[in-house]
Amino acid sequence: VNDFQYDDLEEFHFSAPVKRMVWRSLLIVKEIIDTMGYAPKRLFMEMARVNEPDYNHKNSKLDQKKNFLMHAYDKIPDNEDHQWKAEIKEAAESGALNRKKVYLYYCQMGYDLYTGEKIHVEDVLNDTSEIYNIDHIYPQHYVMDNSTDNNLVLVNKKANSILKSDRYPVPLEIWDNSAVRHVWDLLHRNGLMNDEKYRRLTSRTPF
Repeated sequence: VNDFQYDDLEEFHFSAPVKRMVWRSLLIVKEIIDTMGYAPKRLFMEMARVNEPDYNHKNSKLDQKKNFLMHAYDKIPDNEDHQWKAEIKEAAESGALNRKKVYLYYCQMGYDLYTGEKIHVEDVLNDTSEIYNIDHIYPQHYVMDNSTDNNLVLVNKKANSILKSDRYPVPLEIWDNSAVRHVWDLLHRNGLMNDEKYRRLTSRTPF
């Protein structure tokens, strides 16, 4: 350890912040050796726990998304257009469910939350399609909230720019649409929309 210099870290693929932490740890070890007069047999280092990727796919974000949707769709019947649970399983296995647009599509039962119209799943799965985009219910110039659970919705890009844009509360052109309110209530009732997102969509209180 005493022969190890800061420049020796260059051969390791550390980011600059990690490199500084490693070097400070080595300096502490050097100090321990100098104080004791010999190298300790063991060193125990306590570190803050971080959310590391789960390479066994246990409790990973993908599994959490899949399990949440599968549980919700247990009480939602398939129809002539969708075999919901089979689609969600396939999207999880392909990794597509990790994409926000795809996840939101299934959280919204394939509905546009600003028009109440059906979203074409092919356009969501197609990476190059720009028909649909993700909107922030609370506009970003008010609140920086990128939570899919609380603040993000999948909507028609053109309709979004006309109806909603960066306005809050949700404009009356959307709020007064009975088809839209039916979708919000349906998703909330079936556990696909949490209380906070439902409150943000239905609230008439401005910032």
